[in-house]
Amino acid sequence: MKTELPRHDGLEVERLAGVFRNTTQAYKHLFFRAILACIVKGARDVVPYADLLPEMAEAAWWPARRYRLSIGNLGVDDKITQFLDEIGNDPDEVFTVRRVRSAARAQLGKQKSRGVLRYVPQRFLQPWLEGAYGDIGDAQFDRFVKDYSLRLMIARALPYGITPAGDGIQLNEAWRDYILANLPIVSGWADFEWLSWVQSRNPNVPVTMEKLGPPSERSSLELQHAFFRAAHPLERPVCIYTGGSIAPGSLSLDHFLPRSFVGHDRIWNLVPMAKGPNSSKGARLPKPAFVDALAELHHGIIVALDPVGSSQWQRFGEEYAGDLRIAPEDLKDRDRLVEAYHGTVGPMLAIAARMGFPAGWP
Repeated sequence: MKTELPRHDGLEVERLAGVFRNTTQAYKHLFFRAILACIVKGARDVVPYADLLPEMAEAAWWPARRYRLSIGNLGVDDKITQFLDEIGNDPDEVFTVRRVRSAARAQLGKQKSRGVLRYVPQRFLQPWLEGAYGDIGDAQFDRFVKDYSLRLMIARALPYGITPAGDGIQLNEAWRDYILANLPIVSGWADFEWLSWVQSRNPNVPVTMEKLGPPSERSSLELQHAFFRAAHPLERPVCIYTGGSIAPGSLSLDHFLPRSFVGHDRIWNLVPMAKGPNSSKGARLPKPAFVDALAELHHGIIVALDPVGSSQWQRFGEEYAGDLRIAPEDLKDRDRLVEAYHGTVGPMLAIAARMGFPAGWP
């Protein structure tokens, strides 16, 4: 449900409520999220672009690079994608927030002059400045905002003005206090607008808030480990990628489809794997030929854990049947289970590859 922003005497909150209307690019979303983050961290007056740029990078990096969602404009002058390319790629999913922010900060001069900060500080203020300027082009509007936004900040109740040196923004105290007083509502509204925008750009993939920020603490996979151990308590599991047995001390569970793509730990997508190869796989996609091996592995587990006598079965049996869209009574039918895996995992591999996840591993 969309959040409504609280009204405030003296502030044209409806201008803020409409700032993302008909937005075709992500710059305004990223810039406002950066402003919110700086205010939450204690910014009171001047916020340098040196502080805003790392926040913009953090807001853009995770959906675009970790989860491979489209937030660029698909054009030849896609400043957001170019900005993220400068930070680097991360197929092994090892980049930290600190690393992303540090790499972004090193680009400050470039991003101010010809990158993601070139236009958005001026264009974000456009709704509040309607009628304050004549019929002028974009370049003249940018110059107008840089020259006059501080003078108009109080008269027009702008959220901020551009500093005289052009190296940051000066917050309007009334707007800063409004945001702090209504922070959960304003943040929720900004999240909804950002989520809706990203979802509109990625119609074939479910977008959640988890995919729009740094990964949260992952839940333990102990129950899943116990499930696999119960299936073959006296045997070493076999790696579907190498065919070799996995020593007990080296066992980990791999997400066949990367977790950054599926966003879950459902049992049907997990396979036993040695810790070393698992680390090297990262967010890479297995070759489609491995879908058969994935299905065969799980068929063996399902057969070993007879639903009638297994306490582990109830939770995970529902995940198999519901997610793979196969009747519970057909789970032990090898051919039907293999068919269900191909019908579910095959298309997801294709979608993930189109989104930019590295394919063809190992």
